[in-house]
Amino acid sequence: MQNEIPKFKVPLRTGEPEPIINLKVLLNEIYHQGSYDLRINYSRPPILTR
Repeated sequence: MQNEIPKFKVPLRTGEPEPIINLKVLLNEIYHQGSYDLRINYSRPPILTR
């Protein structure tokens, strides 16, 4: 079972409200807009590089 990606606050200047970043939503949007589902071949194991 995978753990949920936590939301976190981004500290800004004193007195400014800290926005809460939902990293899962952000990563999902990047994945969708980048069409990674079409670019990545999930039928093969990943190539690990150093």
